[in-house]
Amino acid sequence: MTSIAFTGDITFSKYMKDAWQKENLLDEKIIHFLHTADHVVANVECTLSNTPTTSGGLKHSSDPRAGAFIRDKVGSKIWTLANNHILDCKAPGLLDTLQAAKDHGCQTIG
Repeated sequence: MTSIAFTGDITFSKYMKDAWQKENLLDEKIIHFLHTADHVVANVECTLSNTPTTSGGLKHSSDPRAGAFIRDKVGSKIWTLANNHILDCKAPGLLDTLQAAKDHGCQTIG
């Protein structure tokens, strides 16, 4: 039997900027749970882009280097991008996010 774990929204924008660099951001029990699954699907609730976000409303964008946290700490090599913030940096932000996934050896869905 194959096990699949799904995460909730992951974003490191505005109020969580650079939080992905904190050593103890995730509790060890959560990390253990995720790492025992055969596959982890992370809901990347933002662009991974240095492209400025569009004006107005709540916009999510994270440093592309946060992809290493998603891959290594969360244990996800599968990222779902099907969410309401993936176009917060328009097409350039989406393209940057797809490139970040590729650079980190991850696949995208959605």
